[in-house]
Amino acid sequence: CPNKVTWPAELGSPPPLYFNAGMFVFEPSKLTYENLLQTLQITPPTPFAEQDFLNMFFEKVYKPIPLIYNLVLAMLCQHPENVELEQVKVVYYCAA
Repeated sequence: CPNKVTWPAELGSPPPLYFNAGMFVFEPSKLTYENLLQTLQITPPTPFAEQDFLNMFFEKVYKPIPLIYNLVLAMLCQHPENVELEQVKVVYYCAA
């Protein structure tokens, strides 16, 4: 919830946004499909496979969806003050 938690200035620039590919929505096009395939062929393997690749590929256009549509359960445990539970529509149970 970047809109509720600020990055400490003493840590320098914040890391780039990184999404969990378990909840991923995009508007496909033939050009995007072709670019994905071409980029995939020249990208070395990464620890989180498709998730790392999708984060790299969509880095410049990625926009997080509101927390109420993708509440990662760990967020509720770690930052309950940032969660309006009665507003949540989707809970994502991952091993975070």
